[in-house]
Amino acid sequence: MFYSLQLTSFGKKISTLRKQNKITQLTVSEQTGVNVDTIRRIEQGLVLPKLDTLLLLSSAYKVDLLQIFLEYCWDEPLKNIYNQLDPIMATMNTEEIVTFCDESIAFINMSADTSNLLLPIESDQLRYLLEGIKASTDSNQMDISTDLLLKGLRCTQPEISFDKLSKLCFSEIELRLLYLIAANYLDLNKTDESIAILLHLLSMPDSTLSSKLRIKAHGLLSYNFFAIGDYKQSLHYADKGIELTRKAQTTYYAHTLLARKAVALLKLGQEGYEENMKLCISLLQFEGHTHLVEHYRQVSKERYHISI
Repeated sequence: MFYSLQLTSFGKKISTLRKQNKITQLTVSEQTGVNVDTIRRIEQGLVLPKLDTLLLLSSAYKVDLLQIFLEYCWDEPLKNIYNQLDPIMATMNTEEIVTFCDESIAFINMSADTSNLLLPIESDQLRYLLEGIKASTDSNQMDISTDLLLKGLRCTQPEISFDKLSKLCFSEIELRLLYLIAANYLDLNKTDESIAILLHLLSMPDSTLSSKLRIKAHGLLSYNFFAIGDYKQSLHYADKGIELTRKAQTTYYAHTLLARKAVALLKLGQEGYEENMKLCISLLQFEGHTHLVEHYRQVSKERYHISI
């Protein structure tokens, strides 16, 4: 995802390493058997080095050139935009989310002509994702948001069909698009479709679905089942999500799962709902999310008559 070949920068890096070792390109060639012209072209960023060539050169340059090459295989600005999505969206601050999306989209548009992406269409896909997130901040634009997310998914999955998901493989960004579509479907009262997508996500092996997205999928499933009055299933998926956070030794999304568990317990007439809501609030306070503390307190009191 967002793979880029920064051959010129990589070439300059290894040229510097060679000079630090005080050896010439001819010496490297004699030590490794790699043609001098090949070494020159690699250092000038004119050729994509082969795996076996990098392995041979590593001994002469005294470093793992494969590892260094990987550092020059990312479009860092696009990767950073993508990695900032979770913390930005967790704020639940509409103005902050919209500003981030607008600035990121403007950057993508500005750098489109200079991008070195192996798959240029990925920048379009990220743009659709950001536009979809921005539109979703307005409850009146959920249809528009979903259409944008679907366009993003179809950039790389043109024949996507939600009743045949099991026959497809997905990249990390495609999986995020699927999750966001499932979230929108919940708001659009397409609960069955939302649940089907989420269950498919959870059926994937750990090597395919990141722990963060797996945890969030449990939380959204809990929300889905709560929305249709299936409080036992809502509690089940909240508990499963909390178990995942403990196994991963993370607090990521834990406050949402605790809140979901609290209201499910309340609806089931079981004890422990106040304790779980208090844990939710305490966790938000510990993490410094003061605005979310007030949000959860208000929602708990107004919707469920839980005063914390």
